[in-house]
Amino acid sequence: MNNTVSEKLKSISMVVGIIGGISSVIYGCISFTISFFAGIIVIVAGVFGAYVSYLLIYGFGELLEETVKTRMSIDAIRVNAESQYSDAAKRRSLKPKCRFMYSALQSRATTHGDARNAARIM
Repeated sequence: MNNTVSEKLKSISMVVGIIGGISSVIYGCISFTISFFAGIIVIVAGVFGAYVSYLLIYGFGELLEETVKTRMSIDAIRVNAESQYSDAAKRRSLKPKCRFMYSALQSRATTHGDARNAARIM
């Protein structure tokens, strides 16, 4: 669903850019009757404004699309990691819940010179 939103935004940006450019050229030609300088300013400013609005809307659509891709990649990595390291997750859940107990176990393992137990606790 989000992918269609980004595609719609990109399509809308094209329409907005084209309509804005054409309308500014038409209004600039009408402004030529007032003064030549005003007509040129209207055409240049209008085309530039249409192009900037096109870039902003298209860029937002692209940002939305890339965000969805990134989220899907992160979810795939998370699922893979959870299935691959389920033993580590089980060991992590066996850690004591109280910080005091955890630090006491750590200090006991390190003071008795048992580095393996200290590494296992961490």
